[in-house]
Parts: sequence; structure tokens; C-alpha cells
Amino acid sequence: MYKVFHNSGKILLLDSNDFVNNSIEKTPLISLDFLRKLLKKDALNGDYFIRIPSSKTGDELLQDLFKVHVAAGGWVFNSSDQLLMIHRRGSWDIPKGHLDAGETLEECAIREVKEETGLDMVQIVSYLGISYHIYKLKGEWILKLTHWYKMISNSIVHLIPEEKEGIAAAQWIEENQIEQNLVNGWPSLSDFFQRYLK
Repeated sequence: MYKVFHNSGKILLLDSNDFVNNSIEKTPLISLDFLRKLLKKDALNGDYFIRIPSSKTGDELLQDLFKVHVAAGGWVFNSSDQLLMIHRRGSWDIPKGHLDAGETLEECAIREVKEETGLDMVQIVSYLGISYHIYKLKGEWILKLTHWYKMISNSIVHLIPEEKEGIAAAQWIEENQIEQNLVNGWPSLSDFFQRYLK
């Protein structure tokens, strides 16, 4: 299953394995043609379920539907189990950014964390997975495909938010406040946290 988040919900792309579960089997599906019409009219509103055609993989279908931008980022924790978060455009977020030419995903994730927060030392612990989010840019639907890494840092450097990227704050968030910040932020991040980090 692929969960592709948009501003007011998500598109779930389901393959044959997903239909083993009875609750998914009873879920109303829409056709790919109908989804394309919704995208063309900017009429996405809520959740949509699509069956991935047997002739394609989920990745191929996503590339057919959207222009793909690859990004990477880091869920950075310290020894007190605080999470490094940024506040951007009115919402709490996790440091991430677009992959530069010739850069590995790991290099991109570390660079973006350092640039967006001013953190000087960070180490990757493990690869977590991918999140999918679509948005409209200059009349075109973009799929931001973000590779996420779990990271650690015990640096005591003063954090400096990258203001030119619209980041108003970078700070360590207490463990008991993380979920609330995510719930009030982007649904894709809250979903990712529940699936991979809780």
C-alpha cells in the first residue's frame, strides 16, 4: 500500500495483497480516470482508494500521475529522547530537502538537517522508509518522495533556523510533546511517526 498525502486527505494505492484484508476489500474504489479528472480540476477532498493495475508497480503508477521530486530528511533524537523539529510556515516539521545532483540520500539527509537547524554533528542510525506528499506548483502536480533516516546527535550547539527557507524556529522537543506537535502539523509526518517511530 502506498499512502500519498494531499492537503485534505490521502490517496491510497492498493495492490492485490492489500485486498486480503476484508475491511479494505469493502472500501469503495475510484478509477484511475476519475482520479486524473479530480487532479485536473484541483478537486481532491478527502481520502481516495485506487487499485494498482496489474500491469504496473506502485512506483510506476506514481511516476505516470505526478512529476516526482526526491528528498531526504532526518528524525534526529538526542540522549534525552527529545526530537529535533523545525517550525516552518506555521507548522511543526522535520528537517528535509531535495536531493542534489551527485548526492547520496544519506548525504542529503545529513546536509538538510545541518542547514535547516544549524546542528553541527549528526549520525545516521537507520533507514526508516519513505513518505509521499503531493502539492501543486506552477500548475503541475508534484509528488515529494521523501526518504527518512533515524539519526542521533548529542551536540550542545545553539540551533540556528534557516530563515531563508521560511524556518522560524529549530528546537529540541520533549518526548511527551512530540505527538501533539505532529498532530497539529502535516498528516504525513504524524502517520509516519505512528508507523515507524512510536
